[in-house]
Amino acid sequence: MKNIQLLVIGIDAADYRIINHMPMPFMQRLIGSSIQTSCKEDLLSRGWAEIYTGRHASETCAFYDRPSLDGTVAVTQNFTTAILDENIVTIWKKLNQLGKRVGIINIPTTYPAESVDGFMIGGGGGGLNRLKKIDDVLCYPADLAAILKRNRYVPDLRLTTSSITDTEHFFNSYKEMVERRIRTYIESIKNDAKGIDFGFIVFRALAIIQYLGMAEFEYMIDSPNKPIGLPGDASNTFRNLMTDFYSFFDGQMKHMMSELNPSHFIFVSDHGQVPYLNNMNCNAFLAENEYLTKKSKSKSASENIIKKVLPQFVKSRLAERMKNVSRFMVDFEAETSTAFSLGLINGIYINDSRFYGKVSNSDRPSLVQQICKALNNDARSQAFGMHAIPYRENYASARFADHLPDIFIQKPDTIRPMAQGAFISTNKHYGFVERLGDVYDDNWTGIKNSEAVCFMSSEVSRRHESRHHDLTDTYNTIIHFFS
Repeated sequence: MKNIQLLVIGIDAADYRIINHMPMPFMQRLIGSSIQTSCKEDLLSRGWAEIYTGRHASETCAFYDRPSLDGTVAVTQNFTTAILDENIVTIWKKLNQLGKRVGIINIPTTYPAESVDGFMIGGGGGGLNRLKKIDDVLCYPADLAAILKRNRYVPDLRLTTSSITDTEHFFNSYKEMVERRIRTYIESIKNDAKGIDFGFIVFRALAIIQYLGMAEFEYMIDSPNKPIGLPGDASNTFRNLMTDFYSFFDGQMKHMMSELNPSHFIFVSDHGQVPYLNNMNCNAFLAENEYLTKKSKSKSASENIIKKVLPQFVKSRLAERMKNVSRFMVDFEAETSTAFSLGLINGIYINDSRFYGKVSNSDRPSLVQQICKALNNDARSQAFGMHAIPYRENYASARFADHLPDIFIQKPDTIRPMAQGAFISTNKHYGFVERLGDVYDDNWTGIKNSEAVCFMSSEVSRRHESRHHDLTDTYNTIIHFFS
């Protein structure tokens, strides 16, 4: 087998602090002998898309969430590589143009797989709730599906759509997904007669575990010498299984690197991970300051049915799930409001011609300044270290600038944007994991951090391009390496 010249290993939500406190000796030694770079993520633009396009979402439309701009205030997560302009050249296309063969597996938002010189196995995300099966468009070439089926490849696995309620089953399922992905990738590369020059593989298992159990990590990191829990304690069981999983994952990384033996490597994440401590609902602030008109409160027919018919324990579960869904819902009068926040997007939109036209384009800049001043002078904003700044105007010439919020909130990453509740509230779920059956939100006790992991072998670092100090630099470094 021809050696891969450069292998990129993507670990969704990888975080140096967690890696250094888990039993991961291989990863720790590798980081210690590698060159680390600084990468920031604004958490509006999809990190993986920045890596494989070299562009911000304002140029690609690869946002985590964005307004649909369909004459309403609807929000969408939809994104595929088919949206990209011809002048946006993905990393695999660019390397093919340079005569390099690629082996791509599970990069988020690459489903369906594209035709490449080499092979590609698509990854979910971009509005896909979950990839469940091996179909004709999951991989290229199509006959690669035989390897996937033989290895019982798991395209995707998400807790909230999996119906898994047993903790041991949860961790074993993610072990199987990781092991089968690596086995499939190694076999696919070894079966490629012409050889692969560039490899890119992404793992999402750590992200799922950290979103769920970040409070557990914080306890273990801050209290390493304290008793973890009482014998038989559910949270103690979770921590033990979690620790075992990280040791297993470390061993899998060592095995993959040994089997593939790449000449050079890059490890990169799309963002880091921090505790999810608070919620921020800018709509509550905007309503208080008369920029937004709230809808009158009334019980819906469905709520009345729940109240009258269902048993209490069912009512409680459904009520929680409805609250989870409601964070995306609009509880304000969009036509008459001058500004609003949308869904999980960090920022504030002006109700201009993109929406219902309440504010003229000429009045928008002054309104942006007014709202920024009001929010920055608010005692709650100051107490939580929040600062509002004009944002969309910085991307005025970008094709998809209209999807960006007019105002961006600089804030601690531990605060999550929401569309419901008070201006600032506490994440009531933050704590130890007792029962998986109670979990209805992917972000349970953890949330994205703007600090991404990126470390690489020394030869690659000598060709590293630090243009923006964000994830687009990874794209430029890869191109520079092969050019």
